Amino acid sequence: MDELGAIQRMKSGDIGGLELLVTKYQLRAVRTLPDHPRRRQAEDAVQEAFLQTYRSIRHFDPDRPLLPGSCAAW
Repeated sequence: MDELGAIQRMKSGDIGGLELLVTKYQLRAVRTLPDHPRRRQAEDAVQEAFLQTYRSIRHFDPDRPLLPGSCAAW
C-alpha cells in the first residue's frame, strides 16, 4: 500500500492506514530529535504527532505533500 492508500484508509476511519506511515516515518522523525536526558519525552511527542495525524486526516489535501518541504529529503 502506498501513502495515498494509507491516507484513504485513515479517512474512512481505519487506523490500520496509520501503520504504513508510522513504519515509514517514525524512525526518521525520532532521529531528528536531540540526544538528551528528555529524549523519551520527545519520542512520546513523535507518537502523539502520529495520533494527531490520524485524528485530523480528514483535513489532509492530497494535492499537497505529506511532509513539509524541509523533510521531503527523508
